Amino acid sequence: MITKLPACTSGSLTLWSEVLRHVNMTLISEAQWKYRYTQGAIWNNALYCNRSMACVLYPGIKPVLPDGTQVSGGANGSLIVEHSAQNSSMDHVQFMLEVQWTDGSVDYYIFEVNFTVVCKCYQYRLLYLKCLLKYFLAVGQ
Repeated sequence: MITKLPACTSGSLTLWSEVLRHVNMTLISEAQWKYRYTQGAIWNNALYCNRSMACVLYPGIKPVLPDGTQVSGGANGSLIVEHSAQNSSMDHVQFMLEVQWTDGSVDYYIFEVNFTVVCKCYQYRLLYLKCLLKYFLAVGQ
């Protein structure tokens, strides 16, 4: 099953699987995050997670994917994805969390991220901060 997620064309997104919240971590042997572009067939390694779900980049893997998207490890097996419309050539990327259990079984959780939503939150925050700054300047006078 693929979870489809709309995301801002520029911004940060944290991916994680609900299964990691409700499982005894001693049952996990290891996990890894992989990525591919929607038209691609090959999954590429990105992050390796140990039994305690601390995730690091695979040796030799750069934190910037070929399209300009940046990845890093977050807390409890999560993947942090940073995308910039100016620096990225792709707007659809799939990420897969592969969980290997101590009994030898493997589960796959796939997220298709569509960086197509134009978000205005930064402009609103700047406008809000600008308004607050004007307020404090007015009060201080």
